[in-house]
Amino acid sequence: MGGRGARSGLEKDSQGNIIPYGSTYKSVAELGDNIKIIVGRLESLNKNSTPMESQTPNRIYGVLTPSGKRLKSIVFINQNGKRKTQIDFLHTHKNVDKPHKHKGYVHTEQGFGSKRTFSKKERRVIKKIYKYAQNNGIMIK
Repeated sequence: MGGRGARSGLEKDSQGNIIPYGSTYKSVAELGDNIKIIVGRLESLNKNSTPMESQTPNRIYGVLTPSGKRLKSIVFINQNGKRKTQIDFLHTHKNVDKPHKHKGYVHTEQGFGSKRTFSKKERRVIKKIYKYAQNNGIMIK
């Protein structure tokens, strides 16, 4: 599937086991507009892990919890295949409600997205993924 980049080679999981690239997540649905719903497929996968990159430019991932029963995050990949934005649904930060968004790879940016509003495109994607979730018994909050 390629949630960590669909390229040849190996990577290490959260327990140090070597695994092939592209085996970290499995795709459970495609919603058109370059949106994939994915779930971690490895027992040893860090439960907080989300895709960092993709070989498909401008890909959007709806990330489910390992059980596949809750929407955890939405990850936007840029034209270079790198993570651009991540919207988190299941946790809060100091003075930050859920959902909230982060930019890029490091989530320690000023304010943890506290005052960041969602763009029109982000709202459209959230609505589309919410609709998929509702139709498939996936919890959103």
